[in-house]
Amino acid sequence: MCKRADPDLSFPAPQLGFVDSPVCSDPRLCFLGTSAPRPRRGSGLSFGQQVKKMERMLLWLPVLAGLLGIVSLAGLPEARIRAHPSHPSPGAEVELICEVSGGPGPWEFLWEKEDVLQRSMDSVFFIPSFGKNDTGTYTCTATSPTGRVIAEYHLETTNLKWLAFIFPRKSKDSAVLVNMELDEPLRNFSVCLRYFTEQIKSYALFSYATRGQDNDILLYKHRLQNYRLYVGGEFVSFNAQGKESTSRGWIHVCASWESSTGIAELWVNGMPLPRKALQADYAVSPEAAVVLGQEQDSYGGRYNASQAFVGEVTDVYMWDFRLAPDEVRSISEGWDIHSPALLDWRNFPYEMIGHVFLKPRLS
Repeated sequence: MCKRADPDLSFPAPQLGFVDSPVCSDPRLCFLGTSAPRPRRGSGLSFGQQVKKMERMLLWLPVLAGLLGIVSLAGLPEARIRAHPSHPSPGAEVELICEVSGGPGPWEFLWEKEDVLQRSMDSVFFIPSFGKNDTGTYTCTATSPTGRVIAEYHLETTNLKWLAFIFPRKSKDSAVLVNMELDEPLRNFSVCLRYFTEQIKSYALFSYATRGQDNDILLYKHRLQNYRLYVGGEFVSFNAQGKESTSRGWIHVCASWESSTGIAELWVNGMPLPRKALQADYAVSPEAAVVLGQEQDSYGGRYNASQAFVGEVTDVYMWDFRLAPDEVRSISEGWDIHSPALLDWRNFPYEMIGHVFLKPRLS
């Protein structure tokens, strides 16, 4: 039989044969069990030298391809920022993690948000207690000896669109605490929300208590089809008879007040009720505890189960101005308005306590 030799993929496909066969008649030209000829001696290079020369040529192919602009870009490094948790609640610990893939290190990480926050070899930026001032766009620039990559991330509080708080039973221990930071007293406000309930007896929908006045702002369902709006401990009543019926069961209410005139308004399902006079020239304190589902008898507490809400609440908003009639109608129909809000359901800072759940809306 023919002797074996090192394979050379540059030769034609092998044809198996024996020395005495017509395919392989000359032992000097037979190797790897094939009839393929050996390299010619006239080239001046041995078989092994020719193989090494071919290997060197193959090593240059990527370089030549790069010069021609045909190297794949799939291997270039990429960066992205991952937040944990992605939509934090106020006071929560937050980690922003800058992840780099596809490139050699070591990497140095520069974190920025308006100004430089951190520069180190650590890819994690830590926020010990998440607050309103921590929302916004963060930039991570990762730099290595071979170049740099940049990633951005917009951090916000929880977007509750299409969700609702569920208060399934009466309790003096269940509520939703809302974190709201004001810089100055309120001389105008509008509060809107949507609720769904079978409850007939009285209950609180929105409670804003300050250290000096537990009912500085309170939207209260006193009895069937009757609402009370409190400002500074005083209230006016609104009769909503015939305006609460909806095909889907949800009731939308908006209350507004302006200090200069003392005029208070209430809208139910986009329909206005007669305006009333309430606390002209009063100013609502900016330091407040805001609660959904309970009426506060003191700043941040003293709940009473007889005034607790049972049902579902969604689309909670608050502004520091009186809404125009067309804005109220748009909001009641589910449209957004573009005026900055003190409380925004799409960026809602909350904490649930007791037997409260956050679930997708039924309709």
